[in-house]
Amino acid sequence: MNILKKIEIKEKYLEKKINIKQGKIVKIGLYDRKESLIGISLKRKNKKIGLKISKRKAKVIFYIPRRGHMIKEINVF
Repeated sequence: MNILKKIEIKEKYLEKKINIKQGKIVKIGLYDRKESLIGISLKRKNKKIGLKISKRKAKVIFYIPRRGHMIKEINVF
């Protein structure tokens, strides 16, 4: 399943407000998308990263593999 389809499904599924205590600003460029996603990564123990996208104002949780073929680059700035 494409990771962008996962993001769209999770955006519709999660509509609650979440308080962010710790996080880094990350820039994720994907192969299937020209514009990169900019969000805040949350620290999780169980290898998940919660991403709050600033453009759509939605909170997304999806698995990021360490060396995955779906993700082109992850830049922390």
